[in-house]
Amino acid sequence: MIILDKKAILELFANNLNYNTSTLTTNLEESDQIEFKQSLQTHSQTIDKQYMKPISAFANNRGGVLIFGVSPEKELKGIKDSQENLDNSWFSSAVRQNLDGAVDFTFFTHRYLGAVIGFLIIEEAKTKPIIVKSDAGEIKVGDIYFRYPAQSAKINAGDLRHLIMEEITMKTQRLLSTFQAIVSIGEENISLINTNTGEIQSTGQNVKLFLDESILGKLNLIRRGEFVSEDGAPAYIVKGEIEVNTPSYVEKQVPVHISDLEVIRAYLMEECSYPDAFVKRILVTNTFYQPIHFFTELLGKTSPEAIDYIHSIEGFEIKPTTKSKLIERLGNYTYTISGVLYPDCEETIRKKNLETAINESIAKHNAVLKRDKMKICRTILFNTLSQKIAIPSDVYEKHTQRCVEAFGHLSKEQVCEDAKYIKSELLKLYNLPMDNSTIGSFRKVICKFDDWLHRKSS
Repeated sequence: MIILDKKAILELFANNLNYNTSTLTTNLEESDQIEFKQSLQTHSQTIDKQYMKPISAFANNRGGVLIFGVSPEKELKGIKDSQENLDNSWFSSAVRQNLDGAVDFTFFTHRYLGAVIGFLIIEEAKTKPIIVKSDAGEIKVGDIYFRYPAQSAKINAGDLRHLIMEEITMKTQRLLSTFQAIVSIGEENISLINTNTGEIQSTGQNVKLFLDESILGKLNLIRRGEFVSEDGAPAYIVKGEIEVNTPSYVEKQVPVHISDLEVIRAYLMEECSYPDAFVKRILVTNTFYQPIHFFTELLGKTSPEAIDYIHSIEGFEIKPTTKSKLIERLGNYTYTISGVLYPDCEETIRKKNLETAINESIAKHNAVLKRDKMKICRTILFNTLSQKIAIPSDVYEKHTQRCVEAFGHLSKEQVCEDAKYIKSELLKLYNLPMDNSTIGSFRKVICKFDDWLHRKSS
């Protein structure tokens, strides 16, 4: 069994390189934990759906590593230079949309004689099975894949039965272990700590106790979704005097599970009681295009102070790439604009629908190319936003990508002067389904506006 760790994988790969041939090759063989891919297929800022098969197969077994840039003859061909250190968001969006279940992974690259080789480490899933939830060629909704020696294939009946029984047995053992501990200690002597609110719930006393946040923040009792059931697992002891104060509150509900969309919603609604929880949530996601300035502003921090604050946050779930990119965005960061505007197009949709405005503009400017129609559409939407005219929901739904691009052309002065209007319009987009490319553009627009509206230099 190979160690699924970046350092160990790189060491294993380097130790098996063969420099004695005319081309650089590897002596590694495909196995139940290793699979080679000659290239890395990507499009619209995401990886191809074909990789869901080996990813889910590895996750349903013991985990493994996909190595990109190695030919069937085991020659190091390399992937594209532009894919070097590809952001994890390209993988997370595909995994999230196409697989049902939590899959932990890490992507990194390394050069060997100029060839960029990509490594995707897939961890064994904590909860199995991982199930395909969208069609892609031979891959169908409901498929369950399993990693067999040198191949990923649909799981056979015996292995599926074993997988399910293993899950049931593990959960049962965890519950039994917990109940045995309660019986051993005595129900009347048991108190439970809610590690989100700091509340200590006691069965024997009609009193509520709370751990101070300064203590609660330092506790890391259990990894999320896991029980510490192994012998010799780390334990924590709280030492010192217990000071009892009468708090000014009775209970503090801190959000436990914050989704990516809730982060965006909190920014657009400007409603967030626990910005520290949102910042920590952002740090464990695979995308760094999140409105970080808004949340650090709520924490009362300038951008330089926010950089120090992000540096200080540690934890096993923190994504290093996300952390470094957030710090980069808190410094000097340049945002790009998608698409171009059509010159001399001044139409809006104030008194007409969008299709009419587009057709009239096409006739006026004698625009015959398909890309001209896209530019005109984008420009009419930009003109409409510039004049603070509400865009109908059906327009957002039908022309989502062009709407996002139109927002991207607004100037800093326009956004700062009309922030309330801009955010109310962005909320209409927020509620719509988007493809990966549009989601990426939408996040970048949100982050640019976040920079303009909430950056505190001093």
